[in-house]
Amino acid sequence: MRIDNAVMRRLLVLAFLLALLQTPGPAGACDCLRLQPLSAAVRKEAPFIFEGKAVEIVERALLTLRTTSGGGSSESTPLGREVMFEVTRAWAGVTTTRVTVSAEGGDCMFPFEVDHTYVVFAWKDAKGGAATSVCTRTTESSKASDVIAALEHASGVIARNYFVQTIGVPLKPEPLATPTKRAPV
Repeated sequence: MRIDNAVMRRLLVLAFLLALLQTPGPAGACDCLRLQPLSAAVRKEAPFIFEGKAVEIVERALLTLRTTSGGGSSESTPLGREVMFEVTRAWAGVTTTRVTVSAEGGDCMFPFEVDHTYVVFAWKDAKGGAATSVCTRTTESSKASDVIAALEHASGVIARNYFVQTIGVPLKPEPLATPTKRAPV
């Protein structure tokens, strides 16, 4: 039995199209729930909501070194990322001038950059601290005018050159961490 060239081409095109349909989506893409439309209830979306400048990013990793008679190798496994913010405004859960937020690792990690200012929506992690990801309304302040307006309308917060959590209630300064000195090895 001989297959005609035109039939062969059609079968190849059909096989190619079926292969495209079977291919999974992007590997490791973050799967977020869709955010509700912006409303006056925006202030209730997260226990921590504030605006602040990222002043420090700490990336933690486990470093594994292997040495064998044939040579050596190393690998690094990410353990987490923490971002320290200098707070300029807060709408929920923040009462200090500096806040550290855990950034969820993997594909859902928000791409914070030092010296950029953000409006941060964060949940309480297992230890009671703040944590966030790309699945929240967290965004750069320059792109968040509608969110800031909704937050200010919902809470009566007044932005000033210094931080005021609510009208007339200044923040308590949080002591800055000082590096610990290590004994010589």
